[in-house]
Amino acid sequence: MNSIIKKTITIGATTLLLSNYIGVPTEVTSLENPQIIIRVGEYQNKPGKRLDNVSSDFEIDCPVRYENGVYSVREYDMNYKVANAIVKYLESQDVNVLLQDTKDKSEDLNGAGRKAKSYNPDIYLSIHHNYYNEDSEGYFLMYNQGDTQSEKYAKNISNALTSNPMLVPQRQNQVNSGYIGELNQKPGDINLLAEMGFFSNPTECKKCVNDEQVNFIARTMGNELIQILNEINNSKGEMQLWQI
Repeated sequence: MNSIIKKTITIGATTLLLSNYIGVPTEVTSLENPQIIIRVGEYQNKPGKRLDNVSSDFEIDCPVRYENGVYSVREYDMNYKVANAIVKYLESQDVNVLLQDTKDKSEDLNGAGRKAKSYNPDIYLSIHHNYYNEDSEGYFLMYNQGDTQSEKYAKNISNALTSNPMLVPQRQNQVNSGYIGELNQKPGDINLLAEMGFFSNPTECKKCVNDEQVNFIARTMGNELIQILNEINNSKGEMQLWQI
């Protein structure tokens, strides 16, 4: 994939080998005119739910932390790895993308959306992992009820991810306008939230952040996001396209 004409000057973009899409911290606090914002679900200091009581040698491509007397995997760490990988891939394709990563919880569920909205991005995507039962599995995309554009792209992304047999769609999509407060702020033209799997299931937890799988997610979701940008720019009459 090569960019033909850039909409704006890319700030901080680097060309990376595929192996570099994962595991490389991205500390982004500001960016001029980001086209896409990828939000890390949850917060560094309030990391969401935990998969507790795993062994100290739990084989997972993600930090295993010792907290409150037990070894645990934190949702934030999983969200960060996937979100950061997507950002790195988009940067390698010369997309102006911002990683929204917050240390402390905002004042309410809408805080993350309000923060993103101040950048006026074309696309907002928040990365999460779900927690329910030990045998739960599957990913799904969420969007605001009545937002037909975001619904369309949620389905496209969901369908694209099914090309990896390790990824099981729990459902094709879900409409829920009450739960996803950050999306209710309508931070961008397209607003999406991805639940990438159930980490309450130890088997799925490992799969969610498997290095090979995260690279696949970064490429696949990144390419779908670029397709969305192409359509947005075409609708605005802007000659800014990427070849896939």
